[in-house]
Amino acid sequence: MGRPRLYHTPDEKAKARKLKDKRYYEKHRETILLRSRKKYSKDRNLAHSQSQSHKRKRKNVCTPHKTPSPSQDILDQLELMDKSLSDLTAQPSFYSSVCDESIRVESLQPIEDKLSLIEDIFQPSHELMATLLQVDGIGSRWKHAEAIHQRFQDVICRLDDILCYGMEGIQVLSSMYSSGQLLYQS
Repeated sequence: MGRPRLYHTPDEKAKARKLKDKRYYEKHRETILLRSRKKYSKDRNLAHSQSQSHKRKRKNVCTPHKTPSPSQDILDQLELMDKSLSDLTAQPSFYSSVCDESIRVESLQPIEDKLSLIEDIFQPSHELMATLLQVDGIGSRWKHAEAIHQRFQDVICRLDDILCYGMEGIQVLSSMYSSGQLLYQS
């Protein structure tokens, strides 16, 4: 013999289901609310990003323009770095003024300051060069970027030469500077 029926009409079944759902909700209220909040946040962010991309798409359709390639962006960044280097070292007396300042204050600090400044500008170029090589390969952009990279290395090498003589002593640096034997003087 089977179990006796608890609910005989569809109305009784619906009422019992409602009570069961209510008990479940009261027991698991926090987790349900947390799940709802997460879903709402996710849906809202998704809708926002889709509306933004829709706006961007419409803008691009209305005003067509050619977007620069990633390799051109990298080259533009390297050219900005090169401009910064040129602004620092453009005057013909750049290296002389660094030597004069170090000799005058009898310290290597002016050389180290300039070297540090240039190395800070130069630092991101290694990653940019690697990315450019991956994106574009060896071509005209790579060769242009390599020339910029070489200019940085030349300036750093000349400042390192001045620093090395200065580390031997300010008098040694002074005599090498006076006799015109520093790397930048040749």
